Amino acid sequence: MDSTEAAEPSGDTRSDRWFIRLARLVVPEENPAGVVYGTIVAGALLAAEAPRHETLPSTAGAVVVSLALYWIAHTYAHNAGDRAQTGSPWTVSRLLKSAGHEFNIIKGALVPLLVLLMAWAIGAGTSTAVRCALVSSVVMLFLVELTAALRSSRRPASVVLGVLVSVLLGLGVLTVNVLLH
Repeated sequence: MDSTEAAEPSGDTRSDRWFIRLARLVVPEENPAGVVYGTIVAGALLAAEAPRHETLPSTAGAVVVSLALYWIAHTYAHNAGDRAQTGSPWTVSRLLKSAGHEFNIIKGALVPLLVLLMAWAIGAGTSTAVRCALVSSVVMLFLVELTAALRSSRRPASVVLGVLVSVLLGLGVLTVNVLLH
């Protein structure tokens, strides 16, 4: 059975398939952990932001630079780990393959960053824009977990437990913001 068959059980109705297609956009089948990492890191960086001392462009810039460094660090770690495990030599193509594998970190951070920039574009202050972005990161974590739970199990208890864990993680990100401000 291939991944398409696993993702679309024979009992799915046509109306369920739109969710499966949307889920693949939000949570890719290859390296979905990267989306989770990117979402959490973007949320944590924004939660630690000090709105009284920072402008929205400098906040967005700091988050982008931090995420790029995080992505590069994961790329290097993935590449070095692969080489250490397999004994393969260092090559640009292997490094680029690792960078592609870890790019989901950037994808996971895009939603909170886009919400931050959209809030700024419509005239929201820095604090409000950051709160909107934080809420979007919590919503993303919820959607990632809901997608994972539905892909792995249709049992309500399993879905509820997974979603509860994601909500707790999201509340942890929000707690950082509350504690620092």
